[in-house]
Amino acid sequence: MTGKPDQQYSEQAYRMLQAACQKPPPSLAKAKAFISAAKNYNGSDIRCSVVILSAFARAALEDPAAAIEMCREFQEMFQVSGESPKRTLFSPELVGAIQRALSVTEHDDAEIVTWVLNHVC
Repeated sequence: MTGKPDQQYSEQAYRMLQAACQKPPPSLAKAKAFISAAKNYNGSDIRCSVVILSAFARAALEDPAAAIEMCREFQEMFQVSGESPKRTLFSPELVGAIQRALSVTEHDDAEIVTWVLNHVC
């Protein structure tokens, strides 16, 4: 259930996608579906650091593409709300996964990943 960018998600759909992110196996697809619901929750964008981490952290530990997408979401959230990634919410393992993802990123993504690392390291 990924939805269209303009689709609004109910609380029930949001909670269902949130729960799916916590069930094994972690995946980028699940994370993207959940973050889409957070961006369109009853017509509001309710993303925050905790929501982005809830969506992507498990997948990011295993998949550099998920770590890179998580960084994109943090930058987009910052552009929308001014909220930057919070250092205290990032485990050393997650920071390591982001650092490893940096080695496989393209130029534009490398800047975004570096921006996140500058906030959390």
